Amino acid sequence: MENPNNHLNKEQISQSLTQAFQQFVAWLDTISEAQFNENPPQKWSIAQNLEHLIKSAKPVRALLGKPASELTAFGKPFAPEKTYQEIVEIYLKTLQKPVVNTTFAPNEAVYKPADLRASFLKELDLLLNHLALWQESDLDLYAIPHPLIGNLSVRQMLYFTAYHTLHHLSTLQKRWAVS
Repeated sequence: MENPNNHLNKEQISQSLTQAFQQFVAWLDTISEAQFNENPPQKWSIAQNLEHLIKSAKPVRALLGKPASELTAFGKPFAPEKTYQEIVEIYLKTLQKPVVNTTFAPNEAVYKPADLRASFLKELDLLLNHLALWQESDLDLYAIPHPLIGNLSVRQMLYFTAYHTLHHLSTLQKRWAVS
C-alpha cells in the first residue's frame, strides 16, 4: 500500500487485499500441521485465527455480491469518508474495550491446513470478483455494518478487511516467534 493516509481506489484496494491474504498464506506455509492446531492457553490457535478471518470476510463478500441498492437497508456510512489509517486507528481503539460479540469466533475443531487455506483464498477470489463489479463512486455511498465499529462505507469495510488480516498475521507471527 503506497500511502495509507490517502483514499485508495478500487485497484489499490484489490492489491491491498491480495497482499494481505497472500502474506498470511505465505506465513502459513512455514507452519507445521501440529503448530497450526496447537491451542495456546487463553489464545486462539493459528487454525482458529484463520477460521475467524474466513468468517469475517464471508459477509463482506456476500454483501458485495448483492446489488448496491440492497445495502441501503444498513443506513449511511461514517461521514466524512475515513482513510485506511483512520479505520485502523478506530479498530485498534475499539480493541482496547472488552469484546462481547462472538458472531465471528472460531470453533473448537481440528483443521487441515490445506482445507482452511483453500477456503481463505476462495474468499479472496470471490471478494475481488465482486469488488470488480462495483463502480468506484459507489464504494463511498453504501454502508456495511461492522459489529464493533458501526456502519462503514464499502471502501472502509474493504480497508478493514485488509488490515484485519494483517493484524491477525502480525499477532500470530509475534506469538510464534517466541515459541
